[in-house]
Amino acid sequence: MKISCCIPGGSFMPQGEKEVPMSSYDLLTEGCRVMRELGYDAAEATVGLIMALSEDEVTALQNAYKAGEFSLDACNSFIPGHLPIITDEEGTQKLYAFVDDAIARMSSIGIRYVV
Repeated sequence: MKISCCIPGGSFMPQGEKEVPMSSYDLLTEGCRVMRELGYDAAEATVGLIMALSEDEVTALQNAYKAGEFSLDACNSFIPGHLPIITDEEGTQKLYAFVDDAIARMSSIGIRYVV
């Protein structure tokens, strides 16, 4: 069994009003670091954070994952609200493209589960 914890910075977890928002990359790396320090086996984040990363940031996380320095086992909030799941053919194509991109990106940095 692994124990993980959600890190902040997603669609259902509003940031504090007085805090300066961090970049998606900083939220992910800092959140994973803090979860490790607190004794959790891994962290969980939103798909939106993963999709907001630049290609360079994804590459950096891939390298950190391979080196054992980054552990994010799961993502939540999979389908964003702007992509309806019941739609016309064009909408379905956009949804499938998003799903393909999200799964490929998550898989490349070691994320095994999505909800």
